[in-house]
Order: sequence, then structure tokens, then C-alpha cells
Amino acid sequence: MKLRKRIWAIASPLLIGASLNASALELYVDDTTKQIFAEPGPNRTKLGSFVPAEQAVKQQNELNTKQEADLKAIKHDLELKK
Repeated sequence: MKLRKRIWAIASPLLIGASLNASALELYVDDTTKQIFAEPGPNRTKLGSFVPAEQAVKQQNELNTKQEADLKAIKHDLELKK
């Protein structure tokens, strides 16, 4: 069980909530041997879907840019209301 928690701790920052692409890798862990697999099988539990770190950073940067633009628009609207 500790290994699974470590894997989650390492891999969870790579998760991108709703914007997972087709290139996401689904990982499974064998319950008895604790080996990691890329395909489902007997005695395997799904760990989650993971994206490469570079892709996750790119998606997060795009999201940040959009959020910054939205904040600027909101601030501009508030200034106009004064």
C-alpha cells in the first residue's frame, strides 16, 4: 500500500483534471507483486491517467495565460464602472 501512495504522490502533479488528451497513459498496479503496468489485467488496480510532464506544463501555461487575460478583462470592466 505504501508503494501505491508513493506512486500517487509522484504522479499526481502530472494529472490534468478535465483536459486529458488521448496521449494520456493509463497505469495499473498488480495487487500482489506491486508491479506497474500500462494495460489492465487480472489482479490489477487502475492508478489513474497520466500525461508527460512537458505536456502537463504546456497545458498549465495555456490555462494560466487564459486566466490572466480573463482577470485583466474583469479589472478593466471594474475600472469602467467607477
